[in-house]
Amino acid sequence: MTTLSIEGKIQKGAEHKDKGNQYFKNSEHQKALGEYYNAILYLTGLDNSKISMGVPQANPLSEETKQEISKLLIATHSNMAACYLKLGKNDKAIASCEKTLALDDKNAKAMFRKGQACAALNETGKAIKIIKDAARLAPQDPGIRATLKQLEDQEKQAAAKANDELKKNLQKMAK
Repeated sequence: MTTLSIEGKIQKGAEHKDKGNQYFKNSEHQKALGEYYNAILYLTGLDNSKISMGVPQANPLSEETKQEISKLLIATHSNMAACYLKLGKNDKAIASCEKTLALDDKNAKAMFRKGQACAALNETGKAIKIIKDAARLAPQDPGIRATLKQLEDQEKQAAAKANDELKKNLQKMAK
């Protein structure tokens, strides 16, 4: 069995991410998830794996390499969230978005996907708050704007319906 260098692991991780992207484009979301998972296995812990085991690193990673790893992990977790949304696995989509946001707290796409997952779980208020944050980061994104408007309209309709129900109940009590 051969041990891959850090560069080799980065390359393998990128290859799996790219395969996952192809599966996603072909609407093969479960296969895409498998590739993204493999990418994460190659990429996770590369910048601190030896340190966490108490072994001093002979050649610490360059900032450029750390950024490359981070960029790949951000894209991969975000892509996993997209797959989970397509598969209706909203809790897992939220978890993937949170992993993305832990690496890049200004990632509008991850915020948007997290908001979509919350909306699918009927957490409209939470979804609106998250998507508003995404809209502040990506004000020109038409998908974010359209979804935000749709959710706000739904919330207004729900509030109006609840208000009507309350009025009817109060009128019944007054009789």
